[in-house]
Amino acid sequence: MNRLTKKYKSWKKSYNFRRYYCTIDKRPFYDIAAKYLPLGKDAIVVDIGSGEGLFADYLNLANKYKNLFLLDGNSITIENIKSRFENAVLYRASKKFPFKTATVSYIHCSHLIEHLSSKELHQFLKEVDRVLNKGGIFIVSAPMLWSGFYSELSHVKPYNPAVILNYLCRKPKNRSADIISKNYTQEELIYRYRISDFDEGWGSKLLPADFAIQGIKWVLSQLGLRKYAKNGYTLVLRKN
Repeated sequence: MNRLTKKYKSWKKSYNFRRYYCTIDKRPFYDIAAKYLPLGKDAIVVDIGSGEGLFADYLNLANKYKNLFLLDGNSITIENIKSRFENAVLYRASKKFPFKTATVSYIHCSHLIEHLSSKELHQFLKEVDRVLNKGGIFIVSAPMLWSGFYSELSHVKPYNPAVILNYLCRKPKNRSADIISKNYTQEELIYRYRISDFDEGWGSKLLPADFAIQGIKWVLSQLGLRKYAKNGYTLVLRKN
């Protein structure tokens, strides 16, 4: 009985976890990032691809840190937020960061890397590594490949978390670009989910088998069962 109870609790935790992160709301992922904010008020905290400053506003960062920087590639957006954030800087991703080497304590980057080419992402990660100090935190949130990914013209390609881990955390191997570092530790990897249609996927070329499969999927959908599919993630890394 104890074994069954344990399995049930484990399943329920996993079920609730998927439901909580099955959302387009960024706030649950901002909450993950909040756990790793530096303690010192003088720490340099950077939000790259800040947009209108939703991340900084949600966590009230302007009142917590003297050296808060919001970087974005849209000049109109930067002008709009300058009245609220002293250090709002126009920045095109993959260019050199406006920070000295090993001076930044915290970098947050949400829904930016999917707009970069492979070469640009590699250069961007090199800049992250250059400016982060020892013990610094790098947090990246990004979409993965799903049916609606390329409905946005500015999306260049999706990058799974393994790409970042391969170039910042793991032992060097023969890869298409130079390994940037192996001195980062993965603190957390949380996936975002979406509910996908039961019509996606399973089927058969044989009519009787396909009829049975589609019938089972229809019954499952009528019972309110849902199929959760990963469509994004938040990855937290610490520089050692």
